[in-house]
Amino acid sequence: MISKELLSVVMCDKIERFRILNNIVYIYYLNDEQEYFISVYELAYRCREWAMTKGYQVSACRPIVQDDTGAQVINYWYKSYIFKFEIGSYEPPEQILKFDVNVKSEPEAIFRASEYILEQKEENKC
Repeated sequence: MISKELLSVVMCDKIERFRILNNIVYIYYLNDEQEYFISVYELAYRCREWAMTKGYQVSACRPIVQDDTGAQVINYWYKSYIFKFEIGSYEPPEQILKFDVNVKSEPEAIFRASEYILEQKEENKC
């Protein structure tokens, strides 16, 4: 769902390990025996905020498609959802990247987008 590297960056501290249970992320920081927790929805919000500090805006939604009659319907599959995430850059030239990902929730799509941004930032390091 989310990598330890992204979690460390978003939470601004080194993460030793974490686990996810019932939409709660239990976090163990390096050199700290205390267990901390955060909701996956709050974590997704923090990922969006982190992306904004890097010059990106992340949005996620189920894509809307048209059926045979031309009516717009939300596209979803049983037990598995197709989410679309968009990454828009605030820096010129503005560009919007669109991805369709097979995930089960909106936070997962946001985590995927944030992982993508993290990878791009790491590739651009000198």
